[in-house]
Amino acid sequence: MKIIEIMDNLSVAGGVNSFVYDLCFAIKEQGSDVTLIAIMKNRGTTNQQVEKLQRKGIKVICLGAKNKLDAILHYVKILRRQLVELSNGDQTICNLHLKLGVLMGCLAGFGLKNLQLVETYHSLYSHYWLQNFVLQSRIKKFIACSKSAMEEMEKRFCFSKKKLTYVSNGVNRDFLLSKKLEYSAKEFIDVISIGRFTDQKNFGLTAEAFSKLCSEQIRYSIIGEGVQKEQIVNACNGNAYISIKPPMERDEIIQVLSQADLLVMPSLWEGLSILLLEAMTIGTPLMLSDIASFTDTLSEKPLEQGETWRICKWGFLISNSSENGYGEALKYYAEHKELRKTFSENVMKLSVQYGIDKTAAKYLDIFKTMFN
Repeated sequence: MKIIEIMDNLSVAGGVNSFVYDLCFAIKEQGSDVTLIAIMKNRGTTNQQVEKLQRKGIKVICLGAKNKLDAILHYVKILRRQLVELSNGDQTICNLHLKLGVLMGCLAGFGLKNLQLVETYHSLYSHYWLQNFVLQSRIKKFIACSKSAMEEMEKRFCFSKKKLTYVSNGVNRDFLLSKKLEYSAKEFIDVISIGRFTDQKNFGLTAEAFSKLCSEQIRYSIIGEGVQKEQIVNACNGNAYISIKPPMERDEIIQVLSQADLLVMPSLWEGLSILLLEAMTIGTPLMLSDIASFTDTLSEKPLEQGETWRICKWGFLISNSSENGYGEALKYYAEHKELRKTFSENVMKLSVQYGIDKTAAKYLDIFKTMFN
């Protein structure tokens, strides 16, 4: 059985991309023939993760579309030709990721009887109901990235339970631990957030909250890019101890995370964040919004009515609408620096169940049933 992973692009940033790279590695390690196809031309520098995939014998193809419209208008036939050549008539699984990957895979694979299409559902996509309604009959199985994502998907799209399951995301623990730097305490609390500058990530809230606290003793870095950059900069209120930094290669992100005192994720929704799993694996204390994805992953009860924040064994859980909650929790942490060691040890213990080898084995079990 051959496996082809299809996604939007070969970006150096983004949790979905990191997950797909790790999944390709792990599936290859478990003896399967794997190809990765990206639809759109890569932006930015050469991706070290892609070079590692190629050295492992994984074929990586970038179709080179300029944008999503260009892909739909001009690259469906090109993708179909690739699928025919790669599969060569053999039983083949096409695992589709994100909206464009799903759309292109369904269009290009139409009528190819030796192909079975599987969608990995990563998050709450906007403007997705119509596409899903039109294409869901083409897809043999839907794999949600977490239990909460599966429940959201079932409710949103009214799926038959036979077509829907979930496999928790995983990360390459060996890689992460090999890149992890030994933590070195600083004279200030080093707080970071990482991700796209969008409504979902909600960084404007924490920028506003922390602008009242950041000083020589507390420093906050927000790493990423996106349409809300100006809004986030304005929310910092000119505080010189809050910095906005561009996206980094994955190796550098791991090093920055391992030296941080706190990773802050004020997300309004997530599937199962790869960044969260990476931070857990290397022992970075967490400050998380009170959403189902986070509480499920960390086996934490949601906040009770009236609670704006709570100390947990791994860090802090905050009401995702409470600016004061973020500020109060950070102030408490700055006054109790000794908590970092306890938080770090506990979060690493919780991370053990999220290895990519376990995730890949579950994917392969599902794939093996596709032609029955």
